[in-house]
Amino acid sequence: MNVKNIVIFYIFLFSFHLFFINKIRGIEVKSSTIIKKDVNLLGTDLSYALIDVEFDQDIYLYDSLGCPNYNCTDIPSDKNIDCTCDYTDMNECPKIRDPSCTNACNVTENICNGEWTTIESDTEKIYTTSEDLFFRMKADSFGCKGLFLKVLPISGYGQVYINGKTPSSSYSRYSSGFSPERNMLFNICPSDNWNRTEHFTFTDSWSRDTYFLRIQPLSNNYTFKMIIRSNDVPSEPVDTSNCQPVSSDHICVTIGQVVYGFLTDNQYQHYSFQVENAGFYYFNFPSIFQSTSIFISNEYIFPNASYTTWKLEQDCNVFK
Repeated sequence: MNVKNIVIFYIFLFSFHLFFINKIRGIEVKSSTIIKKDVNLLGTDLSYALIDVEFDQDIYLYDSLGCPNYNCTDIPSDKNIDCTCDYTDMNECPKIRDPSCTNACNVTENICNGEWTTIESDTEKIYTTSEDLFFRMKADSFGCKGLFLKVLPISGYGQVYINGKTPSSSYSRYSSGFSPERNMLFNICPSDNWNRTEHFTFTDSWSRDTYFLRIQPLSNNYTFKMIIRSNDVPSEPVDTSNCQPVSSDHICVTIGQVVYGFLTDNQYQHYSFQVENAGFYYFNFPSIFQSTSIFISNEYIFPNASYTTWKLEQDCNVFK
């Protein structure tokens, strides 16, 4: 089934990208049963129901490793010589490299002090802790890959911090302390790295060297599952020549595109996206430095808090 529609949205924003995942079909209900019970508990009448539903296929919650198109121009030509900086081995930190490497690895910020657990990409594991846990993972040295990091609370609450440069207190990406009960999902992409000359929301979260992670419990005991995935990022240029906004008040966006923006308090910006096929579409916001409201609609041209189809309203001052 092909679906043609216009998705309209506005945000108090700065940077986002759009990524298309895959075509889907609807889920059908094969059978359903409802059992209702009435009870009296200490003089109080209560009713509850047990609902059993069988579908024709498994139900999944899709999480995206949604990186926009990006051409990594810094891929080393000689893949037999790895000149990246590997700080994952406590017995050899940083790891000794080929003598021909000219770039210097950081050894001046106590980067090899302390203890940590070395992890690898494309793994998942459950941990329980009452104290801060520190992890390190060697990034891919030669490819152009995005990194998917998800931390799912099982019991208790916690926060997640990740940095692609040093294990310092100034982490590039971190989760909110206001909603620690939610799943924490990070998509870290090559396009995330920019500097002040490109945009004021500069950051360096993506790396070819070593990723430093910190899990901080906010309860006495915190049990969580950590999932790490990686995938190649599309390198083809994004064609925006046929991207037409629905009005002069909108900016047209298309799949795989990175959009920067800057707004002051109580300002808003409208965007439009043309949906050509049924599928999962992800709007990722890798760098939020202010409280943000996002409204998306396939019905209202100028969505807002009262007239919208989907919305996200939260305090994003401490969430990136």
